[in-house]
Amino acid sequence: MACGGNGTIYSMIAAHLLRSQILGQAHPMAELLSPDRNKSQQFSLLGSTL
Repeated sequence: MACGGNGTIYSMIAAHLLRSQILGQAHPMAELLSPDRNKSQQFSLLGSTL
């Protein structure tokens, strides 16, 4: 993990998202991490207000 380990973290998140999608289940982070999201969605999903 000398390079920060972000690849390990993001690959595990991706694996969990993919598993949920294959099983037809909703994942709590799917909308937040969607490539189709916009910034206003990100903040509302996190419960923050600007």
